[in-house]
Amino acid sequence: MTKIGINEQIATLETVIANSRGTIDNLKIAVRKKQRDKVWLDIAQDRHPKLEAVLKTLKWLKANEAQIKAALLK
Repeated sequence: MTKIGINEQIATLETVIANSRGTIDNLKIAVRKKQRDKVWLDIAQDRHPKLEAVLKTLKWLKANEAQIKAALLK
């Protein structure tokens, strides 16, 4: 498995979150027009805050990387 750096992980997740917002917006319209079942919107809306939490965690890890590495070396 190729090692993927934290910056690339963050950038990728930011893209996924932006796509998630767009999907939610599109699903809201489709549900209103009765083109999609509301369950798909519920699933997307349930997943979105979890993605945001992962991004927050990755950004925290990046900001604290030096301290974490130093603590592991003790």
